[in-house]
Amino acid sequence: MPTAIDAAPLALIAGADPAGAAALRAALGAQGIRSVACRTADVALAGIDFHRPTITLVQPSAEDGVWSVVRAARAAGSLAVVVNASGDAVTSSLADAAGVDDTILDASPEHVAARVAALVRRSAGRASSASVLRQRDLLLDIGAHEVRVAGRRVPVTARQFALLRALLEARGATLTREQLAARITGADDELPSDAAIELHVSRLRRRLGDTHTAPRYIEAVYGVGYRAAPVGSDAPPVSEGEAARVLDALPDAVLVLDDALRVRSANRAAELLLDRTRDELDGAVCSALLDCRDQDGRAIGTARCLGRVVLGGACDARDVRAVVRVPEGHLPVKFSHVRVDLPDGTRRLAITFRPEGPADNGRTI
Repeated sequence: MPTAIDAAPLALIAGADPAGAAALRAALGAQGIRSVACRTADVALAGIDFHRPTITLVQPSAEDGVWSVVRAARAAGSLAVVVNASGDAVTSSLADAAGVDDTILDASPEHVAARVAALVRRSAGRASSASVLRQRDLLLDIGAHEVRVAGRRVPVTARQFALLRALLEARGATLTREQLAARITGADDELPSDAAIELHVSRLRRRLGDTHTAPRYIEAVYGVGYRAAPVGSDAPPVSEGEAARVLDALPDAVLVLDDALRVRSANRAAELLLDRTRDELDGAVCSALLDCRDQDGRAIGTARCLGRVVLGGACDARDVRAVVRVPEGHLPVKFSHVRVDLPDGTRRLAITFRPEGPADNGRTI
């Protein structure tokens, strides 16, 4: 029989300085939450494995491994929260891409502790392994009754939520229309027809941005029902020539990077934006090429690199405001990062740039 202390929720604090960690631990204690503090990412990773915390608080720092702590916390069933004291937009985008449960922008230990306590209360009574269900960059939060795709909230009806939950909980097994009907129908209600189920699924897929020809989340099994689309069931590969023609038809600049964040391909719009030929772009290191900065002019280094987080995580990042280097100076852009898993097991990162204003002529902002 666990004691009251054993039963109390446990928070693991990763990346805070000693003084900040002490203040936060005191504030958490006032909320009835035990805590342990880990100064480095390596210690935090070991701490997650050893303590199995209820919630993990990550304070972004210059350390490269900070986002691996978020992924480890999620994998261990811990709630993952990023404390973004500066309110930096890039850090918030990184947190969304890493799939955190919440981002707290206030630096006050008391405010952080209150938010943590509220999160823990909302999660109470839920099985940690089933509180959040994921399929690629799709996230279904059972307790919050919320669906997200690539960090973006997707409004769904109660029946659509129940259908999606049933499919994700089935872990790839095919559910018949009758089984799905039972999941969305009350005890005293008449079961909906097969046609009604097909209509509900069709509308759900449309809201998720899914297609019949390339199902990313929900796949129809002819004559039987539906299942969560297998990871390898994306659209069939196209030839390099076809891919190049599609990329060149896009109005926005696109760079495709490999795992080492080196340019593997670019479209015509990227050539024009960066004033370099594809041969010159080929193999270029992304950080040296773009010199990315946030809106306050601070360099986005290794630990804050959105590309690294998206490649290592489950979510894409859309419409992030930043500043990149172009021949005329530094240009404000909105850029999106999308991870692509190839059939041979390798990964690619597609970055799309949409200029937001004139370049700052030669002046570093």
